[in-house]
Amino acid sequence: MKVDIDTNIFMAGLLKGSTVRAILNFADADFYLPEEGIIEVRKYADELCSKAGYTNEEFEELISELLENIRLISIQDTKPYLSEAEKIMEKIDIKDSIFLAAALAIEAGGIWSFDNHIKEQTRIRVLDT
Repeated sequence: MKVDIDTNIFMAGLLKGSTVRAILNFADADFYLPEEGIIEVRKYADELCSKAGYTNEEFEELISELLENIRLISIQDTKPYLSEAEKIMEKIDIKDSIFLAAALAIEAGGIWSFDNHIKEQTRIRVLDT
């Protein structure tokens, strides 16, 4: 099954001893993340490193490790679906449109998210840990 993950899931996968990391590494699913998710993670790198006790080098290594099991969805691939996703998410949280657009682009079986806003939409099934 194709599963689109949101940024919070990816960030949870960076934590030591994380159940999310184990699932991302060993579950029998194809995980996808919009490129924008990696941009967001790197935007908060210093804060995440501080909270998790990682050096920047360790942090980048973890990102690389996780990305071995996650395919990135390019901005180009999500663009044709963004308008539909924005219409669905406009009254919920338009900032989350990219995750819905990515799920539509790959014809995902679900979006794995902790975000209550994503859970409000009904177009794509939402998975939880």
